Amino acid sequence: MYLDVFDLKEPPFSITPDPRFVYFSRQHRDALAHLKFGIGQGGGGGFVQLTGDVGTGKTTLCRLLLSELDAEVRVALILNPLLEPKELVAAILTELGLKHRANESARKLVERLNEYLLQAYSDGLRVVVIIDEAQLLSVQALEQVRLLTNLETATQKLLQIVLLGQPELRERLRRPGLSQLSQRITARFHLAPLKRAETTEYIQHRIKVAGGDKHLFSRPAIALIHRRSGGVPRLINVICDRCLLAAYAEGKSRVSRALAVKASAEVLDTVNDSNWRRLAVAVVATFLLLVAAASMWISGHWAPPSAETQAVATPAAKTPVTGAVWSAAVQRLLRDWHVATDRIPARCQDLQVGRLRCQVQHGNFARIAVVGRPVILKLAEQSYLPVLGLDAESATVAVGNSLQRVDRSEIESQWLGEYYDVWMSPVSVAQPLKPGDEHPDVVGVKLLARVADPAFTGPVDRRFDPSFAQWVRSFQTSHGLRADAIVGPDTLYFLSQFDQQGPQLEAARSLQP
Repeated sequence: MYLDVFDLKEPPFSITPDPRFVYFSRQHRDALAHLKFGIGQGGGGGFVQLTGDVGTGKTTLCRLLLSELDAEVRVALILNPLLEPKELVAAILTELGLKHRANESARKLVERLNEYLLQAYSDGLRVVVIIDEAQLLSVQALEQVRLLTNLETATQKLLQIVLLGQPELRERLRRPGLSQLSQRITARFHLAPLKRAETTEYIQHRIKVAGGDKHLFSRPAIALIHRRSGGVPRLINVICDRCLLAAYAEGKSRVSRALAVKASAEVLDTVNDSNWRRLAVAVVATFLLLVAAASMWISGHWAPPSAETQAVATPAAKTPVTGAVWSAAVQRLLRDWHVATDRIPARCQDLQVGRLRCQVQHGNFARIAVVGRPVILKLAEQSYLPVLGLDAESATVAVGNSLQRVDRSEIESQWLGEYYDVWMSPVSVAQPLKPGDEHPDVVGVKLLARVADPAFTGPVDRRFDPSFAQWVRSFQTSHGLRADAIVGPDTLYFLSQFDQQGPQLEAARSLQP
């Protein structure tokens, strides 16, 4: 109805998951990278878990994942999880194109699936089962799913399973009776609602894809839409669509805050901003409870460079945790990187001391453990806590001038999921490296490429040649980044995780022609 008026080629805010309209926030890129990692070389036949509230983009990410899977991957997509164990196996067979009789026993169905998996393995194929709305699976069905991962050769698991679900899935898998399944989860990620800046980018991105003017919504209108939607993409879509319809009906060329108030009231059946303030408090309180309940069980631990930290061996304390002011927390973390500076910037993004960088992240302890570096957690009341070591149940934290081991649950009760990752860039150049460049730092990046991917055998020199550009694109795709072959901050951040021996630049310079 309103497309011609706003010069739109198609509706920009349809709630149908369309990969063309996907907006990649940092956490969505991370989520896609987790899914690809779990399905690819990192899965090893375990489970991959992606959770998020209704409307945060799980199904859209799933469709995007399906469109990007390699040709040798075979997928069984289960959209209806309300099945008995036997029905679930039968549904998997049907999705894989395998015929079976309705009266076959569960044992026969599993045998038929095993035969298919063995043949697929011999043909060089990988088989993946994706179960949407997995929080609805019965305990018996979940146990059947776990047993399917026992199908294996002497050296290789034959089936990879991806569980997509709402936050209740995490709680279900924490039950004692499902501990064996939970322990087999090799990659986990939880999608949170969009932040205010991300909501702005999300709305503008969808309008641009639809062919319209990205400034069609005023900034006050977007601010109100973000507040009333809670940052949930599906609600943003519904409200924005109603906003455009209201603007069309009133002959307006742009969506104002007043229009957004009316449209959101129609969608959400409320007109009182004070109600929304109270609702926001309730949402935050609920989110805090979810975060406090989300302690992930992981194996192994990591520790920072300093021997002082590694020496901490006292039992984990179940005591309230007190953070520090930003500057003190940063100074404490820099000490473990053996870096000194007199000036601590007020924002993480502005911290650049030599090749040291700082990146704002969102996630949980499982994600921090995968990265394997000291971080700073942002706690409530604008306080900050340096975390210098991590194991399955506790964290080594810096409190004042001392180090303490603290039970992770005590931290999670005050932590909203935001943290600051301080990392050493493998290059010193301030500008991104791009195809065609010739620069000493290209050598350092190529060295890391060899560590990240032993299959990369290109020359280690200063030239950003076409073959290296192709490798960079492949690396970016595998980590859910924009595949533009430009080695900028995001690509460097993921590459830096392979720098196990510290900065590579000095070694790189010694290899210059």
